[in-house]
Amino acid sequence: MGQNKLKIIFLTADCSEQGTYFRWHNIAIGLTRLGHIVRVFSVDNDDKSFSRNEKRDGVEYHILKGSRGKSFFGTMNHPLTSIRRIFIDFPACDVVHVFQPFLSVYLPWKYNLRKKAGISFFDWDDLWADKLRDKEKRSFKNNWDYKVKKYFEKNIPAANRYMTVCSGFFKRNGAQKRGQFCRYYT
Repeated sequence: MGQNKLKIIFLTADCSEQGTYFRWHNIAIGLTRLGHIVRVFSVDNDDKSFSRNEKRDGVEYHILKGSRGKSFFGTMNHPLTSIRRIFIDFPACDVVHVFQPFLSVYLPWKYNLRKKAGISFFDWDDLWADKLRDKEKRSFKNNWDYKVKKYFEKNIPAANRYMTVCSGFFKRNGAQKRGQFCRYYT
């Protein structure tokens, strides 16, 4: 591929093989096969985990161990994990692709990684704060988690000029309403 090889960082909140994992992981595999250098920076929220680097299907993963206190704060919006991620020495890259509207991806993107990236994308593939989920706010953890997701679901897409989405709904109701360039990937 020569000179067109891009250095791409995917910033994700959890490396568990479920949900959005399959979205970014398969995109990363495809980009790697095209000759680009893709690095996934993620968090392992398993209490028995440890920080590590590993290869998954040819994709380089840098995995940070989550912080204690998940029963109080949850995992994706844990403030200590989010702050620890700000201080990661991310390499310079051409593209950073942020997945999901969580504190643990927003803080390291905003205060560190976006300064090292040429272009930033946000990937939107789920609604985390809507009328159906309002009833989840029963405990402090659920209320904290819900409010943080609601805030970032509104503000992370607005902070990025470029967006990828998983459906026409997100394209029409997210990116186009904000005047963002949007690529629709299913």
